[in-house]
Amino acid sequence: MELDQQHYIPKSYIKRFSIKNKIKVYDKELKKFFITNPNNIAKEKGYNCVKEKNIKEKCVEEYGKIYPESIKEFQEIVDDELFLEKMLSRIESDANSIFNLLIAKNDLIKDETIQQKLLIFFHSMIYRNPSFEKANNYIKNTTKSQLEKLGIRKEKMPKYILEDTKVQQQRELLSIGSLLRFSDQIYPYYDWYIGLNNTKIDLIINDNPCRNFFLNANEICFPINTRNAIILLKKDGLAFFTNDKPINDNQIIMSDYAIKFSNAMMVANSKRYIMFNPKNDDIEKWIRYSEENNLLIENNI
Repeated sequence: MELDQQHYIPKSYIKRFSIKNKIKVYDKELKKFFITNPNNIAKEKGYNCVKEKNIKEKCVEEYGKIYPESIKEFQEIVDDELFLEKMLSRIESDANSIFNLLIAKNDLIKDETIQQKLLIFFHSMIYRNPSFEKANNYIKNTTKSQLEKLGIRKEKMPKYILEDTKVQQQRELLSIGSLLRFSDQIYPYYDWYIGLNNTKIDLIINDNPCRNFFLNANEICFPINTRNAIILLKKDGLAFFTNDKPINDNQIIMSDYAIKFSNAMMVANSKRYIMFNPKNDDIEKWIRYSEENNLLIENNI
């Protein structure tokens, strides 16, 4: 099972933007559009397999501090090389159910339990993504190069610089401490809303949809289908990009500019793939125009 294709963007999430199980994709590397099944995109062989023993031991140690009575059962779970893939599947399933609940009843966005479950999902989306792995590699390689110029030998360098990046990525993904730090950066500082898209423009997604969480942006828009989004606004009153104001405690009517801005951020933050409703020809025309006029930003990290 190690060589099974495993998604770094959940297929259940991609499917929310599809029509009859078909999604249109723009591949920035190949510079071409194609239509495919959500199951066929944003995945790699064995991507979520955990082989490093130290990661499993650390995971059991952290879990045991919180649920000491279940540590034996948890030890059996992590012995499975695919336990991370199974854990992510559970998180994805919970998030997909929550998205459906929020669309049906917008005021649930203020429910603390729902917000906590969504933070678990957003955290997993950040740290399971190849963009995090690549950014971490870039930082480590740059630091290592500078240390070498200073004459510092390899054995004297900090351990994290020499450690395998995939191991570091999986450690962050599985770490309760990492999740709590992420939650502390988001939960106290943002108000949560459901964004309603009543415009003629569809919301689109990419292969790195949670990058703005990582950047701690003043305004975060996370689409949950072509017509709805989860919007987080900083509580400190700083100027927002779109200037859309809540119409009540739980809803924001998204303007044309807000939709265009969200889509532009998805394009700018994409690593390789931009995904959208296959029936929306206007999105494809806009991307083609942007490509022809060198308006697509190259995200190297």
